[in-house]
Amino acid sequence: MIPIVSIGNLISFIVALAITLKLYFVYQEKRSKRVNDFFKIFLFLSVYFGLLATPELVFKDPKTIELVSLEISFFFIYLALAYLIKISLEILDWKKLKNIYFWGLIVFAFMLTIINIATLQPAVYSVQGQFVFWEDARGIVINIITGFILGVGSISGALFFLIGGLKSTEKLVRTRSFLITGGLVMMALAALINYILGASPQIFMTSIIASLLVIIGLLTVFTGVFYKHAESH
Repeated sequence: MIPIVSIGNLISFIVALAITLKLYFVYQEKRSKRVNDFFKIFLFLSVYFGLLATPELVFKDPKTIELVSLEISFFFIYLALAYLIKISLEILDWKKLKNIYFWGLIVFAFMLTIINIATLQPAVYSVQGQFVFWEDARGIVINIITGFILGVGSISGALFFLIGGLKSTEKLVRTRSFLITGGLVMMALAALINYILGASPQIFMTSIIASLLVIIGLLTVFTGVFYKHAESH
């Protein structure tokens, strides 16, 4: 049996980790607070996708998969979103709103993770032909709320980069902004599909589509990060 969703998440983990390492070295060189925040976004995304890739590839026990792969991982995607919103609101100079959203998301994610762990049920093993994947047991309502929050948050971040690109007269900045915007939009669509449409009986197909969108989105952001590096050297 082929754990197709775990393999997709493994690819996303590798791409996110490559971006994380690139941002780490840029931060070591420039010591920019903004770069450090971007580094944290992709560090948390790397942990998130790394944990999501573990069903069948590492873990096979339903309770372990639900706890480690599907619930603990949940916390890190919220951390990544919190830093994305933080960057956007900092540039808009909305300091009070930034603190409210940033800490509000972290507290919400922490409470949600605790609730999910306290009410833990074994993950559900599913088979489609030669493919196998694991469904979470946290419930439709939490997934829909998460899909909405992640989708809206990612789109908000994408709009910021789009506006920044449109305002800039420098080709380098515009290209980088548009690439990152495109990547964030695809990742927002992936969140909406995975957590909202994924609550439907077509969960296998939505999981595959979401995994593909995430990979494409991360590769697009990856291209934006390295485009800057290539042009500036």
